[in-house]
Amino acid sequence: RVEYFDTILAISAGNDTQSSYSNIWGTDQNTTEHPDSAVVGSPSTWGGAISVASAENSHSFSTYFTVEGEGYGYMQCGLKNTMKEAYLSMTDNLMKDARRKVKDIPYADRVKAAIEKNASAFDSVTAPVLTHFDLWGGNIVVKGSKLSALIDCERAMFGVAEGDFISLDYLAPFDKEKSKALLEGYNSASEEKLTFEGDSLKRFYLMRLQLGLIVFTESHYRYAKLSPMYIGGKLYGRQVIKNALKGLGEK
Repeated sequence: RVEYFDTILAISAGNDTQSSYSNIWGTDQNTTEHPDSAVVGSPSTWGGAISVASAENSHSFSTYFTVEGEGYGYMQCGLKNTMKEAYLSMTDNLMKDARRKVKDIPYADRVKAAIEKNASAFDSVTAPVLTHFDLWGGNIVVKGSKLSALIDCERAMFGVAEGDFISLDYLAPFDKEKSKALLEGYNSASEEKLTFEGDSLKRFYLMRLQLGLIVFTESHYRYAKLSPMYIGGKLYGRQVIKNALKGLGEK
């Protein structure tokens, strides 16, 4: 009937979850062979309807990116004077935690080399901003098509804004062209403009590297050995680390 009366029917895409939710690996993330990251459901998939997704989230997130701290890193571990100092401390602690459970950390030597080579990218950071660091769809609460809350802040820190763009795709190289609309929205609402070039792009991959270490390490503390979540977390963490190293140019 919609098509018959030449009526345009626009319906929200409804991407409140993703196609890999509750998958058999326990990661709630897609495989590299199936990179789609959201589910578009009925009724927007009906014939004659147009699926419409919101592009306002970048404006919402840039607001909380402006929340500045008195130092860098995790408050519970003691804030540091510089982001570089905080990053080196956080990643060093992660690797120590991992070694308490396992002998071999994925690509350990390459991880150390990449951090040592690229940590200077944090030298140009001038102010610590609140970073959620787990900003996927399941942690974003929307009410009446408006952002209502961000939940599950266990990884939150005072760091760099690039850290929250990791959730766009945890594995693939950052695609500036694909993220053009999001970046334009963010930069139009934030005083600190992101370029994802040079040091900014290095910071993105360094933060992804840290996340990979978190996912790998926490699997040994949070889940029973040989459980799907344990195995999935280890494998996924390893892949995130590998792809972050590739992004930093470490072979």
